[in-house]
Amino acid sequence: AVSALGGSVDADAVVLSAADLLRGGTLSIAAAQASILLGLAANAVVKTVIAGYAGSPSLAVRLGAAFAVIFAAGAGAWWLAAGL
Repeated sequence: AVSALGGSVDADAVVLSAADLLRGGTLSIAAAQASILLGLAANAVVKTVIAGYAGSPSLAVRLGAAFAVIFAAGAGAWWLAAGL
């Protein structure tokens, strides 16, 4: 939940915090990966909503579709890596 909230404002903060906690042994690799993915997803949702308000609904749809493809590829890579 904290990753989603932090990611909605700044994805870099979530990545750096997760990396720091992982390095310190406080967070597992799976939890770090999940928190980073959640933060990035929240950031993408916020950017898509802003694009819809500041731009146009068609821009938000195209941006949302692009983010969906990006996250599908990332989730697939994460799933493949977890299986190895």
